[in-house]
Amino acid sequence: MQNKLLYKALIGSVCLMIGSGCSFDVAPEKTRPTTSSQQARPAANVPAPAPAPVEAQRFLAEVLIGASMNALQSSLGQPDIIFAEQNARFLRYDAPGCAVHILMKEGRVIEVTPRKRNGRPLGTKAADNCFHEMVVARRAAADDED
Repeated sequence: MQNKLLYKALIGSVCLMIGSGCSFDVAPEKTRPTTSSQQARPAANVPAPAPAPVEAQRFLAEVLIGASMNALQSSLGQPDIIFAEQNARFLRYDAPGCAVHILMKEGRVIEVTPRKRNGRPLGTKAADNCFHEMVVARRAAADDED
């Protein structure tokens, strides 16, 4: 009895699959030649889409987390202010209109905070712009020295 129900369910499933256009082919479908009624029509003078604008590389503060003092100095140069106490260091890199504060503990960067020159916090977008401008300015200055 149970086998008859299973058999009927299997037959019903196969019929549904065939009726809906499903097939059991495992191999990829062969392409059919197109007939004259199926041939692609030429596009009606539609201009090609313009390429997406290439955005310049953005530098984000998060990439510095975990960096050592040597890595910071090789990529950003000498900080404008260094304050050290026991195993912690505070570094400040000045940028046009803002400053990037970096806190290091046990020789590694644990926090990077772009701020206004007076020390007040910046909004997220302004902080990202500040850090980016600082990196660009420092790299340009390093290129001018070479």
